[in-house]
Amino acid sequence: MLHLLKVLFLCLLSVSAHAEIQEDCLKQLPSRLHLDKDIPQNMQFVSDYTQLTNYEILKDGEGWGYSLKYQNAYCEVIVYVYNRQKTSINDSDVVDELAYFDGFVPNGQFSKSVGSDVFKGYGGMAVIDEKIGLQTQMVALTQTGNQFVKYRTSCRQMSGLSDDANFRMADQFTTNVIKGTYAKLSECLKK
Repeated sequence: MLHLLKVLFLCLLSVSAHAEIQEDCLKQLPSRLHLDKDIPQNMQFVSDYTQLTNYEILKDGEGWGYSLKYQNAYCEVIVYVYNRQKTSINDSDVVDELAYFDGFVPNGQFSKSVGSDVFKGYGGMAVIDEKIGLQTQMVALTQTGNQFVKYRTSCRQMSGLSDDANFRMADQFTTNVIKGTYAKLSECLKK
């Protein structure tokens, strides 16, 4: 019985350590993404640590990690880091995790390479509420350091643009935030 309690205690310490690493790694990300000096101010993504959310403290939240929101005048991209209490995560877990996603009805599936990393994802359209209206939605997911890393994008529909053009814009914004955050986040999570 004592051995079982020791194992349970070590598992809880491991989960707590993962949560602290997730939080620390998100706090190391830049507050402003300087992706292109020619981009107008309202199109640059900014964040602050008041937008850091801890899901671990919620009831049944263990394993759901943390998130940090970046936003500009048209879109928000939320970066999630979590492990769902898995001790080991591989590419097939990413495919399975994506299958559980229920944030919107996907119009299509994609695989996105950013540098040497591959993200799997979905894109779609969803009405958030009557005030906001229709939005272009994307989710891109990968794994690193035994953690899931998910980018969840919501962009206002730009009137006068086709659905394809709105998707391309949301895709470009998602790629920009991944380029501005993922290398540092991945390096930190692998420590």
